Amino acid sequence: MEAHPFRVQRTLSDLGGTDAYIHGDAPRRLLIALTDALVRAAKQPTLAELSRVFQLLSVEARGIRRKYGTLFGARAFRDLVVVAVDFATRDAPDNAEHPATGRR
Repeated sequence: MEAHPFRVQRTLSDLGGTDAYIHGDAPRRLLIALTDALVRAAKQPTLAELSRVFQLLSVEARGIRRKYGTLFGARAFRDLVVVAVDFATRDAPDNAEHPATGRR
């Protein structure tokens, strides 16, 4: 994914055959681009699901950044992944209780 059009071609010419999902450096547009990128995935999260994970992850990211000084180091990124997976699977429709029956 890339924030600016054509930067992929300038900086990563080896990705010439890869679709770049341009999001314009805006969180909502990034999530929309992500739904486009995941269109072939078995589990296709909705924009609402991604938005919820983004909101929760944004809060957690502040603490991770304070702890490591960055979000881009290997350990900090791994912590972000762990938190995101936890958020995404905790409230996933497959894991949620049915409102009428209370069953999963």
